[in-house]
Amino acid sequence: MVRLRERLPDLELVSAREPHSVVDFLRSEGFDLNEGIVLIESGSIHFGDRAMHRIANLTNNKSVFNALNRWVFRSERRSRTLYPFLKSGRRMLLRIMGRKPIEQND
Repeated sequence: MVRLRERLPDLELVSAREPHSVVDFLRSEGFDLNEGIVLIESGSIHFGDRAMHRIANLTNNKSVFNALNRWVFRSERRSRTLYPFLKSGRRMLLRIMGRKPIEQND
């Protein structure tokens, strides 16, 4: 994350579980924040596998994790293929931890 902040100095991490104007905006645009990660960069919204792909292209290979992450998600095809497994793993982990899905406040 530190290296990503070096590439994107204005990076702001926002928890969709907490009130925030960005969360409200994304919901108003129809994004289900239980369904994927979001990266807003220069006015473009990247969601799910496209966000992972973009983040991978912004990171460097200075650590083993970053190198692996970048190799896996640098390919749009691999991102599209593997992202659903990441989502399933996240859901399973949240269920184990007793966390409920993010409220949509429709």
